[in-house]
Amino acid sequence: MNKLIRCIDCNAIHAVTPVNQAPEYTATDTAGSRSAVHGIEYDTIEKNDYAAFAHKHAGHHIENLTVVENSSYSEGPYFDPYRVLYFQSTNGKETFLIKRWRRSIADPVCYEMVPAKLEVKMTVEIQQRDLEKQMCYEMREPLVTRDKVSRFIEIVQEEARHIDPEKNPEDSIEVHEANISYLPLSEEQIERILNKSRSIFTTKELAHLEHFIRNNAEYDGVMSFLVRKTAVFHPAEILEQLAN
Repeated sequence: MNKLIRCIDCNAIHAVTPVNQAPEYTATDTAGSRSAVHGIEYDTIEKNDYAAFAHKHAGHHIENLTVVENSSYSEGPYFDPYRVLYFQSTNGKETFLIKRWRRSIADPVCYEMVPAKLEVKMTVEIQQRDLEKQMCYEMREPLVTRDKVSRFIEIVQEEARHIDPEKNPEDSIEVHEANISYLPLSEEQIERILNKSRSIFTTKELAHLEHFIRNNAEYDGVMSFLVRKTAVFHPAEILEQLAN
């Protein structure tokens, strides 16, 4: 991430980026515009965001901040331009929680200090609705009853309850959502699920079931587990009281 500067007096944050001095272009219908692209005339407005920040906080105490590695948290699709991002930064002595956000698509991102400590909790879920729907669609020959599907889903849920989401996080796969990742089934998990399913399905159904599991157990298939991250914010004043 880019370099961060903090005004200690105001608690204001500025990110120094390569686009700090990028000009702003405004379409115009008047003569005398400075440039034209594809027949559309534009006025060029020179910008220097860092100079504006330095001027506003001239005479104040300034310090550089370093972003703490692997400390970011956000929710929603990665492509969402309004997605709010939280991350930790440090001046070498203290650690701060920073919020990055924007008011509109036309505005630059803003950074602000958050007087809290961020705790990220992780839970493991199954894709129950999608799993049930996919099973009923694929396992029709021989036809598997909904009762058997429900009992199978209970077995998968039981397997999910024994997963520690903090262990081996590199095995999970992020796809679209910033706070949701997929955890493909391991061979050991597949074998346990199949063994527990022997009392439910016939021999023919079990062979079909194994094919279904293996065909949907990778990447973001319906058999893969969901690892969901949830943010818990602990207000700074409460933490100070507990410390005392």
